[in-house]
Amino acid sequence: MIFDDDNSNSTAKFPGEKNAGSINWKIYPNPVGDSKSVTVAYQTTRRSAVELKLFSIRGTLISSKSINNDEPGYFTYRISTENLSRGTYYISIRLNDYMESKLLLIP
Repeated sequence: MIFDDDNSNSTAKFPGEKNAGSINWKIYPNPVGDSKSVTVAYQTTRRSAVELKLFSIRGTLISSKSINNDEPGYFTYRISTENLSRGTYYISIRLNDYMESKLLLIP
């Protein structure tokens, strides 16, 4: 399983991250390094439907996870990198009508 179902919710914020409408998000650690997983952290300001997707550099969908957040808050999801080859990947997040992608590096 690429996406770990063990998510968390708190009221913590991460200042300085890009704000896109009603979502802040980041990926850490990036590059992955010795870790066998990365965390996608995002904050919503309203009730939302969130979708996370992991793509290869060529655009092939590797895994996806749909999440329904009943309440606004700060959420984290772990993505296992244990079975991924070295390389560059994209992680995209969709919040209702907004979508953005970031690079994920596995050296």
